[in-house]
Amino acid sequence: MVDGTVYVGSIDEHVYAIDASNGIDRWSFQTDGLVYSSPAVVDGTVYIGSDDGTVYALEAAFGTERWSFQTDGDVKSSPAVVDGIVYVGNSDGHVYALDTADGTERWSFQTDGSVSSLVVKDGRVYTVDRRTVYALGNSDTENGETERFETCSACQAELNDYDNPAFCPECGANLSDFVKETQIYDPN
Repeated sequence: MVDGTVYVGSIDEHVYAIDASNGIDRWSFQTDGLVYSSPAVVDGTVYIGSDDGTVYALEAAFGTERWSFQTDGDVKSSPAVVDGIVYVGNSDGHVYALDTADGTERWSFQTDGSVSSLVVKDGRVYTVDRRTVYALGNSDTENGETERFETCSACQAELNDYDNPAFCPECGANLSDFVKETQIYDPN
């Protein structure tokens, strides 16, 4: 809720702005897909994704479209907006960084699975797919290369010093069930 208005997506393919004091619709915006994403409302703009594969930027006061960005998968991820950039993930495994002013793609990163949520903290975008935790952004890697960090999910032991072990050297867990990777990526 922002300034007495509740912004919400719906399975009827609409985004709604609802007056919190009386429950009356202030406006609605039609998309071409179900809207599971929760909106981010920043500086008078509602940012939200839809199963039509689109990220929308809507005027918070009237619901008019400011811009849209088309992806290649459903956008169930709720956008995070930090320092003039909208970060959002989608079902084809991409994380996108979009300019809040016009929706221009600043960068994108392909994960190994669907991206359903993300968090931005200290200049990094954290997200997870089925097995991998990704830290995207201002990393210490050279030339924007991706670093992988593997840990045992059972005991959190670091596995980078071992050459693809079948079992965790610390707790004995079968690593085919418990390996978790973390990647750090710098798009610059």
